[in-house]
Parts: sequence; structure tokens; C-alpha cells
Amino acid sequence: MDQASNSSPTNQIKSLLLQAWRERWSDVQWAIRIKKVLPKGVSGDAYNLAECILEQGLTGPSPNQLVFSYLQMALSSQVVSYASILQTISKFSSFGKVHCIHGLLELLCTFPKRIYCDGNAEECMALCMSVLKVVSWIVVCLRHSLLSRTDAKVSAEHAEILTLGCDFISSIVENAFLKSLLFVGKKESPSTWEEVEGLLAEIGKHLSHQISSSVDKDRINGVLISLRNLDELNQPVLNVRHNPAAITCNISLSTALEAVLNPAGGFQSFTRHMLLLSTIEGLSRPQLYCELFKACFQGNIDASLTNEELKWHAFTYIKLPQILQEMHKTGAANDVEAALGLLLQHGPLLQQVDVRCNCDCMQLLINQLVKYELITDQQGRVLIEREAKECMKLKMPDQSGSPANPNANLILRAEPTVNSVLKTLDADCSKNQDALMHVLCQMLSGKSFEVILAAAAARGKVQSFAVKLIKFNEFSKQVQGENQKASQARALLFDVSFLMLCHICQLYGIDMVTGDEEASDSFFSLWARKCLPESGGKYAALETGIPADPNKVEVLLQQFQAGSELKLSLVKWHEMCVNVPAAMQEVLVAWEVGALSAEAVKSILETVRSRMCCLSVCVSAWLCSYIHTSKHDDRLKPLNMINHLLTPATATDPSNPNYNERHVLMTTIIRRMFHDLHPVASMKMNLHIQTIPAKTPITEILLEIFQVTYRKGWMDLKSVYMLRHLLQVGNCRWYVTSLIRELLKLSRQDDLQMAARLIHAMFMIDIQGCTLNLITHVIPDILTSAAKLELITDPRGKTLAWLLVLSINSVLINHEPQVAETKHGRAEYDGEADAEESTDETGSRLTDNQ
Repeated sequence: MDQASNSSPTNQIKSLLLQAWRERWSDVQWAIRIKKVLPKGVSGDAYNLAECILEQGLTGPSPNQLVFSYLQMALSSQVVSYASILQTISKFSSFGKVHCIHGLLELLCTFPKRIYCDGNAEECMALCMSVLKVVSWIVVCLRHSLLSRTDAKVSAEHAEILTLGCDFISSIVENAFLKSLLFVGKKESPSTWEEVEGLLAEIGKHLSHQISSSVDKDRINGVLISLRNLDELNQPVLNVRHNPAAITCNISLSTALEAVLNPAGGFQSFTRHMLLLSTIEGLSRPQLYCELFKACFQGNIDASLTNEELKWHAFTYIKLPQILQEMHKTGAANDVEAALGLLLQHGPLLQQVDVRCNCDCMQLLINQLVKYELITDQQGRVLIEREAKECMKLKMPDQSGSPANPNANLILRAEPTVNSVLKTLDADCSKNQDALMHVLCQMLSGKSFEVILAAAAARGKVQSFAVKLIKFNEFSKQVQGENQKASQARALLFDVSFLMLCHICQLYGIDMVTGDEEASDSFFSLWARKCLPESGGKYAALETGIPADPNKVEVLLQQFQAGSELKLSLVKWHEMCVNVPAAMQEVLVAWEVGALSAEAVKSILETVRSRMCCLSVCVSAWLCSYIHTSKHDDRLKPLNMINHLLTPATATDPSNPNYNERHVLMTTIIRRMFHDLHPVASMKMNLHIQTIPAKTPITEILLEIFQVTYRKGWMDLKSVYMLRHLLQVGNCRWYVTSLIRELLKLSRQDDLQMAARLIHAMFMIDIQGCTLNLITHVIPDILTSAAKLELITDPRGKTLAWLLVLSINSVLINHEPQVAETKHGRAEYDGEADAEESTDETGSRLTDNQ
């Protein structure tokens, strides 16, 4: 070694390593000192830093873990490159040092998820060659361990080397980026790869004669096959994830959350959020509008043949034009036309949505945009002609003779109907009761009520509709001198309005009905807040219900025992809704102690459901709350009572009008509140009801949804509802912590950008709560933990900061409170209380995968 090399930083590095080992420096102390030795702006690769560290760390018979920690710190602080470390490891040839080989393999197994290269072409090629050489070195290790037998058995140390070697090679071939690097290295150095293939053949031959039970031959053979099939990379790899257009995932998921979880809310917050995304991402208005159109059509495809189809149709053809109309105020005149032109480039999407929805969706959309004056009539005709020429769309079958129209057409027909219905409901019910009942009962037939509600939600008029129903419900409480016909009409009005209000509460949240000042003091508002189970399995506590009148309960019990029908004249139905559950509680207790037979209970239940369906709903609400707080062995009888109330209706009495329609709506309401207790296969199309599989940690489910969405670039409806359910079961702190931990496992810039956009969209379920926990808990926890500082080295730290800034901006533009976004649409959580809430409430299911 000449004099120049003696004074080089390489010798200073070696001296510093010896000093660090003698004085037992921490990895942070080492990082500070080494940066003083290296010239500013110069990588440690120029002075063989990785080779110096490994040489010092592998001096003895086993690896020096303290020196290895210095190497990890050098990697995290980007003082050395992965290419230099991999190349240095591949030069280690003391295969007799089993423990050193084991330590190197353990070190290598931490690399696959962190390896990246954003340098010039030479640096990228060096990394490719290093990956090839280290794979070749591992194959040599595998061969040496298989040949190192004692009494025809492989020692435990060599068996562990075989396992770690297979783990590393598997992680290489399963990672598209690393597999690509290996493939390039193979093409660059065919001679090295020929040596690898020779070693693979030798290992395969040796395995065929291996009889040791300590060797997992199937695992090793699988690794050998994966390396031999490396040429499959020549074939085009279909990858749904488009990193250059990662914004598509954010817009798609944000649109799904708005359409599915906030169908009745105002569109101003969503509009501001989309404009924020377009500004941050540098999207033009036509590009933004086109992404919204694509997200809507994708949602329509996903929701076809499910109960969520109406929500997507209403959003696409009624709410979206209003959103575009608001955005168009600050855009150019031809932005929407240009966006539709971009949409025509996605012919397969347009074909699939037409087939799934059984109608020409593009034409329906263009017609609505013309109606809202976003494009002209002439522009619409030109676009339809272009669609016919460019997209080669399938001709839709003639539906003139079909009894069932596509849901999209039903929604568009229901839009003007909403205004006429609301106008009719403004009438004085004391003067025009027959016409009013005719309109309400017509809405109960078939799926008319569902369609009208979906259209009203898209127009933001569900609350107005609910307030008018509450007015009729309050009117029907009045008891005056009345004949039999008037009593029957009043009972029917109470029953229909009560059932409709319950259904609206289940679809759009209790606050949608009770949030208006005019309705806040009504009987139904009080009953819904105290007695009606909420979506997601939130049952009212038995002791907080409305107190019953013991005298009237006793009269009801006598009437039940006599087997007579419920009378209709001069009955205060709101009091009956309060007292019947208390009477059924007495019946249940009597049945449990043997004072009543099963037949007697069935007879009583038949009496309850014979005339007024609202009574069955009240009884079922109480039974669900009772079951929720009961032991498993005590649930059978109340479950049987609910099942009996759900049995199909028998032949109806002509004196009980519209009973079949009311019974259908009643069973729908009861099934929704009952499903959280007892999931049944018949509810599989109701995607809004999701249950967590038994013995599955919720962190595992959350991360599975994240990984699948990350790969596909969009989230299906089932995952959207499961995401909301997981946030209800856990809390914002757990939710944010789990997602940020998954984000910080990535290293490549494009992967981090894709994941950050996806996580931001997932935060939109409760953006305020998630951002608050991100600021007050998750990020401070990372910054104040020395062990976690490595997680925020660039580019991860920069991406996390970007996500934080975007989340804060999203909160600021959504600061205006919206009734529809509480307790049902976007999850409502008290930020400070949630931040302090302990995750112990959900037990080990929260922490199994932490």
C-alpha cells in the first residue's frame, strides 16, 4: 500500500471503526463522526465504506452486531448505497464461518422493501449487477449448506441458512422492481448467470438424493424454479396500478365515499375538495372532469345488481351535474365538452357500463349535462355521434316491451317527481287527507319509495321530505271525536309516516331526520334518538328508552291475553309505540319462566302485527337492544320472536288497506336492525352491512384492503363499507397509525406517492378526526422516538409531510358542518375524546398485528 493510500479517508474510516467498537459508540454517535471524516457531498462508496464496515464486523467467528448497526445507520442516512453493500457481501467467501453467513443473510432479508435507485444510468446498472451478484452468492451459500452434512443430517445452523436464503430470493422474485433489476443484471452479464444456472442444477440434483427431514425440499425447489423462470419477465406484465396517474386512485375513492357514504349531503365540500386536488396535482379542468366521469361509471359497474345501484345512478346523473355546474363557474366554456372527449378514449369502460346498467349511460349523462346547460344541444349530438363511431358500442336491446326499466331511467324519471311529491305534502292534511294518503301509499308500492328517496338525496331534499312526514306523524297523534273511517285513516297515516321515517333514518342517518329544528321536539325524533338501533350495530341502552305507562301496559297485556284485535278508534298511537315494547317485555319474561306457551306468544305477536306495522318495528327495536345485552343462552327466545314478526304476511283484510306494502317496508326495516346481531345469507347483496370475520384482527383486515386497493388502483363497494365499519370498531388513532406504518414500509418514490394519495382518500371517511390524530399523536410519536427516526428519511419523510399538508388543507376547506355527514355518512367522532381513547377497548384484535 503506497503513502497516498495511508493518508486516505479509507484508513481514517478503519481507525474510526476501531475506536467506535472499543468505546461502544451508538449508531447515532457513529453517524455524526463518520460525516466529519467524509468530504462534504461525497458518498462513502468512494472510500469503500461498506467494505470497511463489513470487514470489521466479520473479523471474528460471529458477526459483530454493534458494527452491523453502524452499517444500517449508514444506509438509512444514505452515506452508502445498496449497490456497494450488496457487492461487498457477494465477495465474502469464508463459508466456514456459519454464524457470519447467517448474520449476512439476516441483514439481506431487511433490504428488499427498502432497495431503491433514483440516480443516473450508471448507478442503476451498478445496482442491477449487485443484485445479480448477491443472488449468485446466496445460491453458493445454499449449495454449501446442503453439502455440509453430519451423519447425513444438515445442522441447525445450515438449515437456518437455507431458510433465510430462500426467503431473500423469494422476496426478490415476488417484487416486480427487484425482479426487473435481476433480469437486467442477467442480460448484462450472461456468464454470471450461466454460473448461477449451473449451481441451480447441482442443487436440484443434490436435493433429489437428500433424505434429511430438516431440509424443506419443496421450498428450495420452489425457489429454484422461480429463478429458472426469470425469463417470464420478457412477457408484458399487466399492472393495474398506474403510478404516473396516481391521482386517479384518490379521485376515484373520494368520489365513491361521497356517492355511497354521503348520498344526502351537500356537494359544496366535495366540490372544494376536488378543486384542491386538481390544484395540488396540476390537473386541468377537463382532466378533472374526465376523472370524475370515469369514477362514476366505475362505481355504476361495481354497484350493479346490488342495493347501492340507485345511489350511484343518483350521484352520476343528478348530483354530479350540480357539482360540475358549481366548478364550471370558474372554468372555461368548453371544459365539459373537452372532458367528454377525453372520456370517449375509454371505449371498453363505456361498453361495460352500458352492459351492466342495461342502458346507454353516456347518452343519459350527455342529456343531463345539456339539461344543466353545461354543454349545448349541438355539442351533445356531436359527442353522441363520435361515441357511435369511435367506441364501437354494443347496440342496447329494445326495452319497450320490458316490464322493468333500468334503474338509471327510473332515477331520471323520479327527479321531477320529487318536486311534485313535496308540493303535495305541503297540503293541509286536515283538509285533504285522502289525496295525501293516496300519494304516500303509491310511494310504498314496489321500489318507488327507494327511487324517490335516492333522487331526493341527490337534490339535497331528504330532510325536507322527512320534516313533512314528521308533521303528518304529529298530526295523526291528535285524538278527537272521530268515526271509524277517520280512525282508520289516522292510524294508516301514523303507520305509513312512521315506517317511512324509520327507513330514512336507516338509509341516511338519524340526524338527517332529527337534525331540523322543526322536528327536534317531535315524538318520532325522541323515539329515534332513544330507541332506534343505528347502522353498524349501535343499539340503544334499555334503561335510556322512553318510560312506559304501567297502567296502559297492563291494559295491553289483558287485551293480548283475550286474543282480541287491536282497536283503532281514539288510540294515541305514539303512546302505543312506547307501551307495546314494555308489554312484550312482560310476555318474554313470562315465556322464559314457563308461564306462557310458545303458541300463546305466537298468538300475541300475530295480534301485534295484524293491523299496525309500526308496532312490530318498535317491538323489534327493543328486542334487538335486549339481545345485544343478553347472554348467548338467553338470546334464543327473543330471536324467535323477531323471526316470527318477519314471517310473510297472510291474506290481508280489505278493511286494512295497503297492508302488504307496509309489511314489506316493515320487514326491510327489521332486517336491517337485526342483521348486526344475526347475519344471514339473504342479506349478502346489502353491502352496507359488513361483519368482521371471527378471530381476525381488524388491523389485518385494514391492511388487506389497503394492499388490494393499492394494487388495483380503486376500491370496491364492499371494501368501502368495511372501511367505515373498521373505523367504527377501532378508532381514528388506530386507523391512522396502521396506515402510516404501512406507508413508511415503502421506499421508492412512485410507490410512496401512490400510497400517500390512497391513504389521504381513506382519511376522507373522517378527515377531521384522522388529521387531528396524525398531528397530535402519530407524527409526534415518530419524531420523539429515536428508534423510529429512520422511518422518515427521504423520500419517506417528504411524502409524510406532503400527506400531512394535504390533510390539513382538506380539513380547512371542509370546516363547514353538514348534517348529512354525521353518524351515518362520514363517521362522526369527537376528535379530542377519540385521541385520548385507549385501544384496549377492542382487545387483542386491535393489537395482534401491531
